[in-house]
Amino acid sequence: VNIVEAHRVIIKEGTLSKVCRRSIKTYVFILFSDVIVYAEKMANKRLLLHRMLDLAATRVEDIAKAEDDESPLHFSIVSTEKSFEVIAEDEKDKADWMYQLRKYGNSQREQRGPSAQAAPRASMLPTRGKAAEEAPVWARGEKNSACSVCTTKFSVTKRRHHCRCCGDVVCGLCSVHQMYLPNCGMKKAVRVCDACYFSVEILDLADVVEEENQAKLEELQELFGKCKFNFTDNPNRKFMKAGPLTKVCRREDKRFFFFLFTDAIVYGERKSGRD
Repeated sequence: VNIVEAHRVIIKEGTLSKVCRRSIKTYVFILFSDVIVYAEKMANKRLLLHRMLDLAATRVEDIAKAEDDESPLHFSIVSTEKSFEVIAEDEKDKADWMYQLRKYGNSQREQRGPSAQAAPRASMLPTRGKAAEEAPVWARGEKNSACSVCTTKFSVTKRRHHCRCCGDVVCGLCSVHQMYLPNCGMKKAVRVCDACYFSVEILDLADVVEEENQAKLEELQELFGKCKFNFTDNPNRKFMKAGPLTKVCRREDKRFFFFLFTDAIVYGERKSGRD
């Protein structure tokens, strides 16, 4: 990575605490006129570069304050390659980082024209993260005691996993699928939750041919196994939406996965098995 460029100017330098998957680590952040880098300070006082992000593809997002949380100093740095939550030293430091990031991010997008502008959020994608546009901010594992899809409590045997598409914490049974997310710098298929897989990989059928739509229907038929509903009996059937919903039952509420088609709605429960 070449940090030294003739046109590049240092705007701001300081430390921010980065919220990682299992812990919070302090890094040195350096904001230039076109990129932002963060590095780890070594024992010999040299810096070990972790990542460089293009400001044209980066935005900053404030984190709403919660009464029972220590979030007033938190904000998110969101980009197409990597997104994460950071903690500033104080309110003034947070405000300045956010202001400078927005200012020079907007400046880079204006200089490069429409091609550098962020694409609109796709309606079918999960609310956290944009699978084809931005890398998700990963949820804190220790702050999530249950799977975001099936709501099963985590335990010694029921492990936590992160969906690489939306960043939520899920169980193994709700993240058996994989998807390619090349925009996030991932060259191979990675773990994604059921909600993202069915919303993005299967349900985004606006421009697909009939043969591919039929293949997806057959895949769902195999997933459900022997059931009363025949997914492939209607040649005009199209997917509309899918996702987990809590169904109010007679004795207790239960979590099911719902599939909405143009002519029917189906819901099912994942069978128990190995995590």
